Parts: sequence; structure tokens; C-alpha cells
Amino acid sequence: MNFPFLRCLGILMLLVLTALPALAQVSLKTKQYLLLSGPENTASHQFANDLAEIWSMPGVSFGSDLQPVSAMDGATRLEQMRDQRGHLAIINGQEAWQLLPEYPQVKVVSVLWPNVLYLISRLQPPQIVPLTAARTVRAPLQALEVIRAWDDQSPVLLLQETNWFRQEETIEALEGFKEDVFLSWGSYPLQEIRALLNFPGYYLTEAQDTLQKVWTQQLPWTRSYTLPAETYTGQPALQLLAEFPVLVVHETVPDSLVNNLLRSLFGHAESSNPRFLFRNLSTQHNLLFQQKLPYHSVARSFYRFP
Repeated sequence: MNFPFLRCLGILMLLVLTALPALAQVSLKTKQYLLLSGPENTASHQFANDLAEIWSMPGVSFGSDLQPVSAMDGATRLEQMRDQRGHLAIINGQEAWQLLPEYPQVKVVSVLWPNVLYLISRLQPPQIVPLTAARTVRAPLQALEVIRAWDDQSPVLLLQETNWFRQEETIEALEGFKEDVFLSWGSYPLQEIRALLNFPGYYLTEAQDTLQKVWTQQLPWTRSYTLPAETYTGQPALQLLAEFPVLVVHETVPDSLVNNLLRSLFGHAESSNPRFLFRNLSTQHNLLFQQKLPYHSVARSFYRFP
């Protein structure tokens, strides 16, 4: 009998048995889900990184890893999901409205934070922007759809596009700002808006009802949204236009994970110290889109849609 061989075999079996629990634990964590978002320095990129950190927090049991991956636009992200090169994605409201019908395998988990349409006005009085008063507008590319809808009702001239995400350039440009209105989408509260309102003669305002209705009709992915009073010092409650980014998931992602994801999203939003973009999440926002967007069945039950 070959005792050295049997001894080596016994040691090997002991090592395998000792390693099995660790191997089992690793195997539970090897499933990796890819979350597609925008490029660096965009809000969706920040939200994706925050969600990945929440996903891995102690006490949050997904049994998998979440890996944020940047992709240039929503169309690219949806194509990658169709080809199963992504499991979740954040796309903007317009992309969700226009593109999701082409991707039946992609379902909505939740609309996310509201991006309101800021109107910084130099018109007097500052409370309302009349259709006939504003003739010149400064806006970023992201607001061009709004400008077109406005121009259909009352001609306005877009004099200059501004890179909203680079605060120092925006502030410097606005020191010589001569246009009637500055438009930009953004979450709230923003340091950039506070900085703009420090310039004398600049006011955060709302559009008159007629223009607001035009926008919601021609831009059906938007909704009227009340910016709470004192979001910015001295500011009354304002009725603004809002667009909501959308979190979507591929239909192959397990229902149990979608359920845990929803609970983690809104659980963190209601915590004592939520991340910035989680502060304005609300299950109620999904009621605005329940008949218009293709919600995941788990999400429909979570929101108690009829």
C-alpha cells in the first residue's frame, strides 16, 4: 500500500473541504450586474456610483456586485442592454418616452430625481415670464427642445449656448449677460443657481400658464412640478417644468433583485442622511407615468398600480 500517496491525498481532501465554505461564499458574489450611465461629471454617473456604494453596504444583501459603466447616450445604453451587455441603465425622460417601445425586453424600475427647468429672468416684474416679453434666450443644448416649443408660440432668439456643468464659465459668461432669460435643466438645490441669483437683477421665475401648457403638450415626457419655497433664499413656491431620469432593467434580472433594489432606493432616500440625488426621490413621482411607461411587474406591485 502506498502510504505517502494516501497521506498526500488525505491532505488534499482536507484542504478542499476547508476551502468549500469560502468557495461557496465567493461563488454567491461572483454574479456581477452592469449599470449603464452617462459620462463622468453627469448626474446619472454620480447616481450610478452612489447606487453601487449603497448596493455594497453592510446589511444590504444582493448576493452580487453592481458595476457602473459609462456610455455616451441613452440609445447606446439601450442597445447594450438589448445585446445583454448591460443589466440596468439610467436614461433621461425623453429617451425613455421615445425609445423604450423599441426595446420590449427593457422595463422601468423607477423614475428618479426631478430635473427642473430653471428660468433665470431679467424681465420686470420677475414673477412671470410672458410669452410676448422674452425675445432672447441663453440655454444649453439640453434645453433646445424647450426653446423650439416656446418659439412655436412666440418667436425667441437663442443667442448663446452655455455649458451649464462648468460653473466658472457660466458665472463668467453671465457677468455680461444681456439676454432676457437663461434656461437650464438641473436638480435642486444647486450651488450654480445660488451663484447666479447673487447677481443683481437676476430672478428665479416661472413661466405663465399658457407656456407651461405648451411645454407639457409638446414635450410629453415632462410634468409640471412645484419647487418648494425657500429652496433658494427668498424664493416662493414656483411651478416649474420637470423631467425625470429613468432607471430601467433587463427582463432577465431576477424579480427578487428588482424588489431589493426598489427597497434600497427608497429606503436610502428616506434615511437621515441620503446622498444628494436621492433626496428628491419619491414613489409618488411614478404615479405620473404609470400609464405611459412600461413598468416592471415587480415595480407595478411595489407602487400598487391598479
